[in-house]
Parts: sequence; structure tokens; C-alpha cells
Amino acid sequence: MQTAARSGRLRFQRFLFVKSFLPYLFVRCPLIFAIVNSLLTKTTCGVRITVHPRYEENLSFASEESYVFSYHITVENQNDFPVKLLRRHWFIFDSVGVNREVEGAGVVGETPLIMPGEFFSYSSACDLKSPRGSMHGFYTMQRFGSEELFEVKVPQFNLEAPHSLS
Repeated sequence: MQTAARSGRLRFQRFLFVKSFLPYLFVRCPLIFAIVNSLLTKTTCGVRITVHPRYEENLSFASEESYVFSYHITVENQNDFPVKLLRRHWFIFDSVGVNREVEGAGVVGETPLIMPGEFFSYSSACDLKSPRGSMHGFYTMQRFGSEELFEVKVPQFNLEAPHSLS
């Protein structure tokens, strides 16, 4: 019993030690921050959303206050019934205080029907006036074959140009 308690304390101490370095790593090592931030997942109502944001340096022009970010999203249906993605609703935050809301039918011109155990992936982009911002939102989905509608949350993800992290 004493060995198990000691082992638990040691694990907790190691956790605190590693945790104390995280802020340093995120500030001093942008690559580590980018890797941690690069893949975000959230499951709502049996639909799993995975987001991978990316800074598009070749499409961005700091001198013109134009920073472009792409994002790749996978919508995975973990339910035992088909779902249809009907609408999107985005909240886009820019560090210069310019906030936008974007909503509309489907995504990238489609309203995909996603069968149980299957997924739909797409890529899109967003422009900001600064090198830092974030996005989050939700999809309005339909349980296919019924009138039941539900919202699936998209996790907040950061939009950050690598040079803005230093």
C-alpha cells in the first residue's frame, strides 16, 4: 500500500515538473506550440470534429495587413444513424479587434450526408488583418430520415503566423 501511494506521488511530482515547463516551451519553442495547436478534436452528439489549421505564408502579405490561414476539417459520424450537415456558423476573432460572424448553407458548397462510421473532410480558408486570431463555431446537422436537428460544436482553434509567436 505504501509503495502504491509513493508511486502515485512520484507520478504527480513528475507531472508538476513537466507542467511547469509548458509555458516556457510554448513561448520559446513555436514549433511545439504549433504541433499541439495543429490538431484539435471535439465530439458533440456523436459527431467528432477534427480541425487542422495552417498559416499560408505564400498567400499572406504583412505589409498589406493580410494574413491567410487555411484549415482542414474532418466530420466523423460516430452514431448508428446517418447525419446530414445542413449549415455552418463561424465566429472569427482577429487580435486587432475585428470580429466576424459567418453563416450559411453547408460547407464548401456541399451539404454532405455522412453514414454511420464514415467521415467527410474539407478544406477552407480565412483571412485576418493581424497575424493572430481564432475561430470556433458549430454545424447544424440533421438526423437523416427525421426532422430532428442538432448542433455540433467546432472546437476553438488558433490562427497564428509562426513569426507572431516569438
